[in-house]
Amino acid sequence: MTGASGFIGAALLRHLAPRWSLAALYRRRDPGSEFWEREGCRVVYGDLDDQKALAALVRDADVVFHCAARMAKDDLAASQRVNVAGTERLARAALANGVARFIYVSSISVYAATRRAGPTITEDLEPANLGRLNAYSFTKYQGELRVRGLAARDGLGYTIVRPTNVYGPRSGPWFLQFERLLRRVPVAIGDVPIDVVYLDDLLVALQEAALSSAAVNQTFHIGHQVVRLRDFIALVGEVVGRRARRLPAAADYLLRAAIEHGYRLATGKCMSMSLTRPAFYPHTKAERTFGYAPRVGLQEGFGAIAEWYRERDQREGRRVAL
Repeated sequence: MTGASGFIGAALLRHLAPRWSLAALYRRRDPGSEFWEREGCRVVYGDLDDQKALAALVRDADVVFHCAARMAKDDLAASQRVNVAGTERLARAALANGVARFIYVSSISVYAATRRAGPTITEDLEPANLGRLNAYSFTKYQGELRVRGLAARDGLGYTIVRPTNVYGPRSGPWFLQFERLLRRVPVAIGDVPIDVVYLDDLLVALQEAALSSAAVNQTFHIGHQVVRLRDFIALVGEVVGRRARRLPAAADYLLRAAIEHGYRLATGKCMSMSLTRPAFYPHTKAERTFGYAPRVGLQEGFGAIAEWYRERDQREGRRVAL
């Protein structure tokens, strides 16, 4: 596994540990890596530039879960080193060591610039207008192409998973940007639907995809519920103790349109998630192929997040938000 210190990778490590024999790549020694060493996980120190570390990581492996990525949306060259060249280097190491399955965690943001006839996006739609994507989204798709190329040329067995907007305890940058916004300006904007999936449902999907022979050389969307962005932001506000007010519909739309326009003017790129165009990512292919059945709804998911915040604040001596 790569990305073991990240939001999804760390959770996947915890999820798989009771039933799998694991090896995890860490860039440096830290409390997390030392914990897993004590738990019997084989920890390899290095990064995606380190061919020897990657060979050691995949030695005797049946499955590789590639969760590591450079998340920043700027500096295309740096993102290409990690998300494109690093992905290909890891996939080649997997091939050389006879790994049966390479699970590549991608992103629905690869579709951010794709023109489409309607809001529904299925896996058979190929991302387009790639020059309009930011560095993260562009290089995640380029990573997909490298993996697919190795499958076509050299027989790599892969599964590409494109999660929708993932939330859960210890949430990653997508969730945290709303927390930071609400601490400054407690306003929930976004009368536009978004697709969200709870972290635990994604973890089960990754495991089941890895075990399914029908998922070989396939790409899947992994989502669950559609919720309006402003309602999701309001739930974040409740968790962090910043109740958010909603804007009138006209003001809401004008603000969202202005944010998107300003981003395009400043960067020449599309935002990873449109604030004005609805998009739906059905997960019926995953349901049909390997029995994906998401179970955790918003109420239960945000209850778990709130509990994690309470425990964290108590450990760190902070005032509990709720």
